[in-house]
Amino acid sequence: MKRYFFLLATVALSCFSIAQEIVKENLGVTINTSYAETKPVISPDGKTLFFARQFYPDNINGEKDAQDIYFSQKIDGVWSKSLNMGAPMNDRYPNGVSSISPDGNMILVLNAYDNGNVKNGASRAHKEGNFWGAPKKITIRNFYNSSAYVDYFISNNEQQLLLTIERDDAFGDQDIYVCFRMNESLWTEPVNLGPVINTQMAEFSPFLAADNKTLFFASQGHGSYGGSDIFYAKRLDDTWQNWTDPVNLGSDINSDGFEGYYTIPASGEYAYFVSDKGGIEDSKDIFRATIPYRFLPEPVVLMSGHVINRITHEHVEASIYYEAIENEKEMGEAVSKKEDGSYKIVLPRGFTYRYYAQVDGFFGVPALMDEIDNNEYQEIESNLYLIPIATDNVIPVFDIYFSEITDKILPNSVPELERIVKMLNDNPRIKIEVTAFTNKHDSSQHNLELSNKRAESICNYLISNNIPAQRLQPNGLGSKKFVDDYIKVSKEIDTMNRIEIKILATNWKMPPVESKVDSVAKSSN
Repeated sequence: MKRYFFLLATVALSCFSIAQEIVKENLGVTINTSYAETKPVISPDGKTLFFARQFYPDNINGEKDAQDIYFSQKIDGVWSKSLNMGAPMNDRYPNGVSSISPDGNMILVLNAYDNGNVKNGASRAHKEGNFWGAPKKITIRNFYNSSAYVDYFISNNEQQLLLTIERDDAFGDQDIYVCFRMNESLWTEPVNLGPVINTQMAEFSPFLAADNKTLFFASQGHGSYGGSDIFYAKRLDDTWQNWTDPVNLGSDINSDGFEGYYTIPASGEYAYFVSDKGGIEDSKDIFRATIPYRFLPEPVVLMSGHVINRITHEHVEASIYYEAIENEKEMGEAVSKKEDGSYKIVLPRGFTYRYYAQVDGFFGVPALMDEIDNNEYQEIESNLYLIPIATDNVIPVFDIYFSEITDKILPNSVPELERIVKMLNDNPRIKIEVTAFTNKHDSSQHNLELSNKRAESICNYLISNNIPAQRLQPNGLGSKKFVDDYIKVSKEIDTMNRIEIKILATNWKMPPVESKVDSVAKSSN
C-alpha cells in the first residue's frame, strides 16, 4: 500500500492568532472570457474543472445558446485551455454540471433526459472509455419546483442529493432541500433543511464538502454584503435538520456584487467560485482563493487503486462498497472503471472503514482503514482483490471474530457472515469447506479442538440462514501455519486466527429425499 500525505492548514485551527493571507485570483483567459462563466465544479482530486459558459459564440447553438458545459484539466499545476464538452452533454437546452463522482466517471447534469424527452430535473451521465455516455434522468419522488431556477449536488458517497427549489413548505424564495438515495436513479421526496439554513430570500448553489458535513452555499439572506454571498455551515447530526448558524465567508471572498457556486477538492487546497467583481470586461468569472482556516472541512482520505482478479491478475470492473465498522452502516459505493479496474472513493474521518469490491462470480476480499482520529488529508493507494468462485479456489476471511478462547461468534462478524450467505444464495450449486485456524492455546491439541469448534459455529450460522448443511464442510487446522499474500490492510491481522473458505465443488445438487416406501424396501432386503 502506497501512501501520500498532504498536511493541511488544519494545524493552524488551534491557533487562530496566526495571520492568514487570503489570496483571491481570477483563473485567467484559459478559463474565463468576456462572457459569463458560471457553475464551476471541481473534481475531488482537483484535476478537472467543469463549468458553464453563457451565450458564447462557440456554444452548440452559438450566441443564442443560453449555456454550454466546458471543462479544463490541471496539467503540471496549470489549467489547460477550456474545451466545449460537445454532444451529448451539450444541446439546445441550458446545460450544466452539478456534481462529479470521486473517480471522475459520473457527472450529474441539468435537465431530465428520458428516451428523447427533456423535462425539468437532473440526469446522470457515465464515462465510457474517453467518452461520456448519454445522460439518463434521475427520479425524485413528488418533485415539483415553483421557481424558474434550480441547482443540484450529489454527495461524494452518492447517498444524499441536495437541491435548491421553491416548494409549498419553502420559507420564501429558493430553499435548500435534501433527498436520500433509494437506488441509482430513484431518490426520496425532498426534505427542507430548515430555518437555520433557509431564509425568505434565495438560497442556492449548495456544495457539500468531502467530509459530508460542511455545507457551502450562496444566499441573498443571512446579512450579505450586497448581492448574494457565500456562507458556511456544518451539519450536526444525521437528521439533516440541525446545523450551525451560517457564517459569511467574509470580505476576502464576498463583495457587494454576486458571489456563488463555491466548490473545493477533497484536499481543501483551494476554493473555486463565481464572482462578478474583477471579471474580464466586468463579466462573471471563475476565481480561486485560499480557504480561511476556520472554514476548512474536516480532513478525508482519497482512496484509490485497482480491482484485481487474484488468480489471473486481470483488472475487473466491479462495484465498490464501503461501510463503517462501528455502526455496520453502509457509507457509500462506487464502480471501478471497465478499462483498467481503477477506482476512487473518499473516506471522511471518524470511522474505521471496511471496503471491498463485488461482482457476480467473485468474492471480494475486504480491506480496513482506520479514519477515527485522522487529522490530515491523505491520498492512499490500495488495490482490492476478487477471488473467482471456482473449484479449489480459497477465499481468505478476516472479519469473523470470536470471544477469546471460545467458539462464540461476536456480533461484529455479522456483515462478513452475511456476505458469505449471499455468496451461497447467489451460487446455489457451490459446496464449501470452512477452515479455521487458531493459536490461542499453548497446546496444539487445544488449538485443533478450538479451531474445529469455530469452523462448526460458522457452519451452524450458515445453516440457521437456510443454507443446507450438505453444502458445508467444517475443518479445523489449529495452529498450522500458512502463507498469506492476498492483501495487506492498514492494521495488523492475526493470521493465526483467520478463517478460509475453499470452493469444493460448483456442481452440487441436493441429494434426493428418501421416501418411506424406499426405506421399507431397503429394510426388508
